[in-house]
Amino acid sequence: MRSDVLHNVGFSTGISIERLRASTMENLNGRAVILNPSDGFASTAINRQSPLAKLSGTRYCPSCLLTNPGVMLQRWRLNWTFVCLTHGCLLQDTCGQCGHPLREERALASGRAIDSRLCSNCGHMLSEHPGSDRLARQSRIVECQEEVDGIIEFGIRPLADLADTASVIAALRAVNNLDRIAELADVDASSLVGLIETEAHPGSSAPRDALAMGALATAARKILTAREETSQEWIRMTSFERVVTASPRADQIGPGSARDFLQKYPGSLESPNLRQRILRAHDQDLSLAQRITWGSSITAGTRARYPKSGRYIPLHGVLPRGFWPQWTSRLDCGGAVDISALQKGLVIATSLADVHEDHEPSEGYRPALSIAKYLRIKMLGNKEKGTQLIAGIIELALWLKANGIPIDYARRRAIPSPLLLQGDHWERICETAGANPGQARRHSLARLYLAQRIQGARRGRGHDLPASNSLESEYTDFKFALTRELQSALDDYARALLRIRGIDEPLRWEPPLLLLERGIPGRELGDINIDRMHELILNGEHRQGVLAKELGVTQRHVVGAVDEWPPLTSSGVNVAIWNSSDWAAA
Repeated sequence: MRSDVLHNVGFSTGISIERLRASTMENLNGRAVILNPSDGFASTAINRQSPLAKLSGTRYCPSCLLTNPGVMLQRWRLNWTFVCLTHGCLLQDTCGQCGHPLREERALASGRAIDSRLCSNCGHMLSEHPGSDRLARQSRIVECQEEVDGIIEFGIRPLADLADTASVIAALRAVNNLDRIAELADVDASSLVGLIETEAHPGSSAPRDALAMGALATAARKILTAREETSQEWIRMTSFERVVTASPRADQIGPGSARDFLQKYPGSLESPNLRQRILRAHDQDLSLAQRITWGSSITAGTRARYPKSGRYIPLHGVLPRGFWPQWTSRLDCGGAVDISALQKGLVIATSLADVHEDHEPSEGYRPALSIAKYLRIKMLGNKEKGTQLIAGIIELALWLKANGIPIDYARRRAIPSPLLLQGDHWERICETAGANPGQARRHSLARLYLAQRIQGARRGRGHDLPASNSLESEYTDFKFALTRELQSALDDYARALLRIRGIDEPLRWEPPLLLLERGIPGRELGDINIDRMHELILNGEHRQGVLAKELGVTQRHVVGAVDEWPPLTSSGVNVAIWNSSDWAAA
């Protein structure tokens, strides 16, 4: 509609331009429809990207036309309007006389005199037969119409909410399970027979009948707003009842994959809220790797605590290679796996957790395969502990992406190995801590320990120990013989080394121990009798199995606790702090 026409109409009728524009679909632009832009015109062309757009025609209420003859309400042009809330009845889709749908008349644009009271096809008075198809005020369809009107009028993200509803409508419509639709909408299933047309492209259009649209919208809104414990089963049933022929080109696309489930709800891939709701419903149906990469195991409440900030902090390659001890313990389900394998699995899984929510993995990037290689089912314990472990990994990843890591482990791993405990540094440290430096083998084990403290690695690079079957046992013995005095002296030395290298970071850091909404599958590292552990170690007991049995924990727990809290001797030796001048002198 041209602006000059609007001005002419306004001049002739005394109606303001603003009020005339408010009577057009432009008033609903960005809330219920998307209008095509038009320079110098009042835009009236509805874009096909509008959720279930009604591109032409209108519904009507005979009772409203009886009260206000010829006044066709703006909202009647929306597929989202299927009930007249004033009279509590379904809107009419066709003329009551000839059965033809009402055409959209453009009287102002054409200049022709149009009588809106009459059917343009047969001339029948549209206000006849008022009150037909009346609904009860407590009807779910009436309540749904009130909810939809509220979304359009007051919603924060109305188009997105309508698009999510349209996506679920498309899935329900494709399955065409009338009994479930009727149950959710609280209508008689027989009243829907023949009203829900089959779509060639699900999600591309709305059903023509007001009752069908009302029932589908009501069912969809119930699925989207009900408690997830209830709606998840409806989502799963709808997904499994619909057959989608997709070629299993990759593990992310084939039948039973996350992407396969999402494709059954048109547009869900582009809608974070709907996508996450569908994936949470299908968490139990996905593989271990997909549960992690798609972030499906955490609750809606957990995800809400980590809203997107617009920045993305990738974790792949920036985590320590040896997972943080406190987190390793609490994510340890007690499976038959050594500590190195467990830590590597946790590192890989955390670095790739929720990657599909952050960005679309590039061509050839297969995070699921990386996870499947290092995080095995035997690490997960039972089903409940497995879900707790996966949810804990995802929540930790969300926290890290939101807050970052204060240590650049890659830069530390680039520190040349000869810088670690060379010359007489080791003897000086042992003298300071009142410890025996031992022979060359003990010196090499100390270099390995120091490298791990600095670089966050499972196996440090700053040592000259060849790989052997006995190395792990020797290294464990070294750590069990370590005192708190010697550990403090080595840490002071490491801090001085970092300062010399211009690295202004804490020596060691670990993320805070989050509450974890789904619970903790393992045990806290401090959940051990530390005094008794120290007593046993100082009395010469270094056998992990004996210590674990005596303390009532796993052997991995004992190793982690000893590494974190070595025993303090009674020597009373004061540990000196290394600084730059000490380093130069040494």
